Amino acid sequence: MRVIFAQRDGMWADDRRVTFTVMELKANDDPETVDAPALSFRQVNKFTSQRKFCDVEEAMDAEAARLKR
Repeated sequence: MRVIFAQRDGMWADDRRVTFTVMELKANDDPETVDAPALSFRQVNKFTSQRKFCDVEEAMDAEAARLKR
């Protein structure tokens, strides 16, 4: 399972670059962390959009190829 968090600074009408944080659900296989949950989301990628956007949904559509990596 993959979760993508998109964040854009500024007012809602401002054109700004969007930062995407891509997280995947991973098993906790570290024996040192006995109290940790068996599964957790871990960051696997983070990047900034190539263009500026007012809407993060438009940014996700435009950057879809990069989000699939």
